[in-house]
Amino acid sequence: VLHETIYKLQIIQIKYFRAFSKEILPENSILRKINGEEIENFSQNRELYSNPIENCYVDLQTQIELIDETNRIKYNWKAKQFYLFKRIPHFDWIEIPRAEYNVGKTLIICTINFYNINFKNWFDLIKGTKKLYTDNLISSLKEGWMALYIENITNHPHPNLLELNPLQDEKRKIAFDKEFYTNGRIFKNKLPRVWVENFESNQPISAIYEDGSELFLRQNFETEKNEYGEDVRYPMNEYTFTFQHKNKVEMPFKLNCEGVEKSRFLKISDFSKIDTYKIEAQLPKRNGLQDVENIETDFIKGIEHFFSDEKISTLKPYQNLLDNQIGNFKNNRNANSYTKNEKYNPNHLGNILLNYISTKGRLSKLEFDQAVLKLLENIDNAENVKDRSNKLRYQMQDVGHIDYSAREGYLYINKPQIVIKPTDSGTTVILAGARDDHWVSNLINQISNNNSIVMDILNENDILFPQIILFKFKDCSHIKVREFANENNIVFKKSGLYTQFALASHFNNISEWQKYIFPVENALEDFEGGYMFDLNKLIFIRKERRFDKQLSLVKFTEIAGYKTIYRLWYKNRAYDISNQQFGIYLYLFLYKEIKEELYYTKKKEEGWNHCGEELIEKQNAPKLTNILLYDPKRKYMAAPINCGLPRFYATSIALLTGRKADISYLEIEKVRYKGVYLIYKNV
Repeated sequence: VLHETIYKLQIIQIKYFRAFSKEILPENSILRKINGEEIENFSQNRELYSNPIENCYVDLQTQIELIDETNRIKYNWKAKQFYLFKRIPHFDWIEIPRAEYNVGKTLIICTINFYNINFKNWFDLIKGTKKLYTDNLISSLKEGWMALYIENITNHPHPNLLELNPLQDEKRKIAFDKEFYTNGRIFKNKLPRVWVENFESNQPISAIYEDGSELFLRQNFETEKNEYGEDVRYPMNEYTFTFQHKNKVEMPFKLNCEGVEKSRFLKISDFSKIDTYKIEAQLPKRNGLQDVENIETDFIKGIEHFFSDEKISTLKPYQNLLDNQIGNFKNNRNANSYTKNEKYNPNHLGNILLNYISTKGRLSKLEFDQAVLKLLENIDNAENVKDRSNKLRYQMQDVGHIDYSAREGYLYINKPQIVIKPTDSGTTVILAGARDDHWVSNLINQISNNNSIVMDILNENDILFPQIILFKFKDCSHIKVREFANENNIVFKKSGLYTQFALASHFNNISEWQKYIFPVENALEDFEGGYMFDLNKLIFIRKERRFDKQLSLVKFTEIAGYKTIYRLWYKNRAYDISNQQFGIYLYLFLYKEIKEELYYTKKKEEGWNHCGEELIEKQNAPKLTNILLYDPKRKYMAAPINCGLPRFYATSIALLTGRKADISYLEIEKVRYKGVYLIYKNV
């Protein structure tokens, strides 16, 4: 990437390195110089591009390689005689391998010797806008290098160099962002950018509707300062839809530019949540250990439970203890009044994301990551998007909006469901699962004249997290809540069980794990790379080729491009683990068990005097594995951020507030782990 600063002169200096990737950059990518020096802080933080790596280059001859260890691929940035750069609107200059259409100015940096031999005669014949820079005093180019600008370079093909000639066999076409697009529909609240490819065009793009009407898209411009310090507007190869287009919702049209037409009809649509029966059909069935199984009874889909009468009868005596106590799920007194907070905002980025998932019904992890990238594309302070996307996915799962299968690499929308939130008076319920703007508007209209119900909207401190919707009933009876749920086809208190209680009760006794988890034939024991869980750091670290097969939790990422596989090695056998959270807590449980076994075996075989080391390890095991904190006064519970609770417990506890867990650094006396924790409230 080149950085351009303009006062009275244009200064060209080598600024930083970025990696370009049409898809999400591989999770375990490493960036290093050819001499082996690893470059730190390499991650993707906006659409298509990595974050900038400062002070990476010595000069243009510096060689860098990007290594994707999981897929065993290397990408090299090699030194050349000349380089082509194009300007990314509102961004910076990036290298391109070949001349491209509609990029405006193309910058060429080359050696002076190469220019004299290959470029000079060609450059002199160009009649369009061009500039030559040979004075290295105004740039950071090394001696023997020079630069030149050419406007619309594809109008000036070079007689010999293929890099300066665009691909002629590429089809001329109109393109647009596909992140928020499905089945011919683009969405009113997140309309895409549009551009032309493989031809130079000075004409606008229009939408030609089925009824014969035509509406032109608005072309975007970028403002730059010229060499005299004056602002000059340059047209960009980027077009946007207008309010006039938004007013023609559901009317089919084709995009057209200079006779080049998009082959299929498109429609601008509102988000529309998938039908509930379709959600029912696609959600996976999960057993108590969260494994997806084809079972007929006693399973959970998303956050909805499907329990047999026999199972429910064993749970109800315990659940009934939750009723008839002030401050729990069912109160003894009505609420005097309720206040409203925020208003529902259709343009809230988190609402747009949830509406889109609700419309699609199912998204791959890659599609979800790309949608997050798209929503953050114009946010300057966007953090590492890869980590942010993963964190957001878990948070949306915890509050009941989605279900995620790491093995399949898909996330699914949950049915619309209302979950009772413990309060002091009245009845408050949390809305989880599928929704869209129209559906929410109908709910708002439905309760607008009802004095006994208030709709309350809460915002989290994350622009990508959907607004939280609460319905507050002044009456402490659940009868009106059930009527409201039935009228709007919303799941509520199925089989009389509270959702939080059903989720937590479905988790099986961890000591019986071998009834549900079996050894795998393909143990991947010689698989290169991967990560293993470190008990001291509570994170996954790079796996050694030789590791402890008595007890290890191992993770392999990006299998087949998207899968993450977990293997628990226990007593020299490998077991397949469905998800990271469950695997970590099973590992902690077995760690204590193994230390106890070692102690009692040694004591039995060799006597008390020979098992001092085993005794110390047995006594230390509970301290090492006790990683949860609880504050009984404030009713807060905390877990280290890399050790989030197993799926059903995490969701059950998050749904006591309907809000995602806070993230905060904790350093507490007598607590072993000092670091960032997930903090759940109302527990």
